[in-house]
Parts: sequence; C-alpha cells; structure tokens
Amino acid sequence: MRSTLLILFFLASIPLAANAGPVQAVAKSVTGKATWAAPGSTQFSNLAIDQKLPMGSTVKTGADGEVVLVTMPGMAVRLGADARLVISELDFQKGEGKIVKRKTALDLQSGTLSALIEKHDPKNTDFTVKTPQGVAAARGTFFAVTVDEGNAFVAVKEGQVGVRQPGAGKSSKEATPEKPK
Repeated sequence: MRSTLLILFFLASIPLAANAGPVQAVAKSVTGKATWAAPGSTQFSNLAIDQKLPMGSTVKTGADGEVVLVTMPGMAVRLGADARLVISELDFQKGEGKIVKRKTALDLQSGTLSALIEKHDPKNTDFTVKTPQGVAAARGTFFAVTVDEGNAFVAVKEGQVGVRQPGAGKSSKEATPEKPK
C-alpha cells in the first residue's frame, strides 16, 4: 500500500500539459489483463503503458488486472481488479504560469479505484468519482471508492471527501480518515 501511494504521488506530479487545452489521461502502469475502448466505441483493445486515453474512454481490468492512470498534473488513480471506469471529463487550464483549473470526473461502474490528488487551491481543483449510488468529491487527498454489486463504499486515507447521493442537490456527508484508538 505504501509503495502504491509513493508511485501514485510520483506519477501525479509528472506534468502532462504545459498550457490550457484538451487533456488526455495516460496509463503509467499496467499489470495483468487491462483493456480500453475509445469514446463511443464498444471495441476493446489491450491497454499499454503510455497509452493516451481521451475523455469518454472506458477502461476495464480483469481478475488479475491493475492500472495506474495520470489524469492530469497532480492527479492519479489506481484501478484495481475486475473494474470498469469511464473517463467522463478532463479539463486543465493554466494562466500566467499558474494552474487555474483542474477537473477530473470519473464514472466507476464496478471495482475499486484509489485516488491521489495533490493539494492545490481547492477553488481550482475538482475531482469526482460517480458510482451507481452517489458521487465522491475531493480537492486534495488520498481516498478509495469501491463498487460491488451496485453498492458503493468510500474510504479516506488522508484529507476529506464529500459524498452525495444522486438527486440530493448540494447536501453531502464528509468522509474522513478514522482516528487511531
């Protein structure tokens, strides 16, 4: 777990784009069975390291699969075994040498996703994971989301994550790490 965290942190710090514009996620680690489909396609191909994944792409892992994706500078996710993920939105903008917007929206349909989001100005960072039961949102943290038989679970390692059910408007619950007893 600690080595995965260090790898995610290192990969999340790799710059993907120097300026504003369309961003693509990049597969930085692929083990076991992992496939992907381009936006709007149902044709899946083997996922390779350094594969660029545009917004709308779907990633699937098999029983022995694991993938690490860098969605944009300062944001990385680890997709575990038997998972299905759609990259719903990617937006990265810089202005005057500063990051003015970082947005990643993912749709986790099954499996487990761990995310590491480098802390930046929370007004400029928007990272969400949609599940069949709700949405988890974070600004600078390390957390995991699991979808198992339609049920969603959120675990927080560091920071805070807001969790909202569909149709609940702006109301949400905060998930935080458990304190040692």
